[in-house]
Amino acid sequence: MVSAKDKLRQKIGGRKSTRQMYADQRTNQPIELAPLRMDGGTQPRQSFDEAVLGEYAERMEVDDRGLVVDPQGQPWEPIVVYEDDETLWLADGFHRVRAARSQGIDSFQARIIVGNQRDAIKYSLSANARHGLRRSSADKRRAVSRALIDGEWGAYSARAVAELCSVSDFL
Repeated sequence: MVSAKDKLRQKIGGRKSTRQMYADQRTNQPIELAPLRMDGGTQPRQSFDEAVLGEYAERMEVDDRGLVVDPQGQPWEPIVVYEDDETLWLADGFHRVRAARSQGIDSFQARIIVGNQRDAIKYSLSANARHGLRRSSADKRRAVSRALIDGEWGAYSARAVAELCSVSDFL
């Protein structure tokens, strides 16, 4: 049942409730890597770390369920993909996808979220803040710069931009 608050948010186009956000995503769905769009400005990193790509590639295997796992059989963290009517936008997992492709792996478990390119970019601004390959200072600067050139996000306060990008607001 949808609450009155959720109905109002839907009517005015406000934020989705937690229930709606979970209804709009599927987790650990193996998806084909070939159609993923990686060129739409969703890459949060300044550059790829070739050593990490090699390490990841060496540790990837596909199990009988079609999941990419490590040598101990533990599934890799799902990549994050935003799906609109026409496109799958990769928002998090660029190193994992490149490493998998280098090993001839053509699918990967994903958290699929209904959303567009802009949603994927917004998500990517704080990707890897709490997991995965640690972000460099250049990666953090890139995220903040991307937010600041955006018409909407650039109008945010320094503190709100820092929160959006999961960085410190101290200058």
